[in-house]
Amino acid sequence: MDIVRKGKFITKHFIAIVLFVCALSISIRVWCDEVHLKSGNSIKGVITTESEESLTIEVGIGSFTILKSNIESIDRDVLESNEQLKSKWENRKKKLEEKDRQMKAKEAKVKARQSEEDRVSSQHGKKAAKEKKKEETGPEKVWYNFSTPENTFNSLMYACKAMDFKKNDLCYTKEFQNFTKTDKKYLSHRNTGQLRNAYSYWHGKPYKIKLHGNKAIMRFSPPFKRPEPFYFVKEGGEWKIDGMFSFRNVIIENSKNWHWRNSKIDNEKLWLRK
Repeated sequence: MDIVRKGKFITKHFIAIVLFVCALSISIRVWCDEVHLKSGNSIKGVITTESEESLTIEVGIGSFTILKSNIESIDRDVLESNEQLKSKWENRKKKLEEKDRQMKAKEAKVKARQSEEDRVSSQHGKKAAKEKKKEETGPEKVWYNFSTPENTFNSLMYACKAMDFKKNDLCYTKEFQNFTKTDKKYLSHRNTGQLRNAYSYWHGKPYKIKLHGNKAIMRFSPPFKRPEPFYFVKEGGEWKIDGMFSFRNVIIENSKNWHWRNSKIDNEKLWLRK
């Protein structure tokens, strides 16, 4: 290639841009220097420097260095016309720079607004997450219902699944609750695994409730070998499990562990005679 920009060859595509700028100069009736190339093309602009081997011509969008060996002829314009053209180029350059500045300012404003919206959105998100966490960790919803023997049993299963002895004991009569708090031997055998096993053993099993006034017996079907059925009694208007009866009549304690027993006596009749 023949033409170089600042020491490098320029492409034919860029030559087309140069020719367009020159044509624009003619359309606005401003004369300028014109360099005719041996290739048949010509470039119009303002010659700024010149040596024996090359010259540099400014075309408004940049400067180009052209080897004189590639030049056919040069039509030079007067200095006044060249200065007018350079002035127009300068004005156009300032307008473009101002437009670019305004565009950047607009982009910066949009970016700042977006950043603020993101910040506010993030704050709302954190606040919502905080509120949700507060709701989740706030006062515990009522988990129990002792209005019927069935509801008391379901409350017991909830406590067993949660492996929570505090909740578990609330399903029993006050007599049994006091016993579980004071009997050291009984407490020494207590562990959460017992609640997990009780849940696995009783949850979802079919049963029937037999009412006897303020007492009720829960019998499972088919019957289990152990333990004995649940015994419920009304206490303060609520149905609670009579744990002490079961403990005294269904379970015995030996030197090693707790065991179910009394399979030969009718525990239901014994309990109803209380």
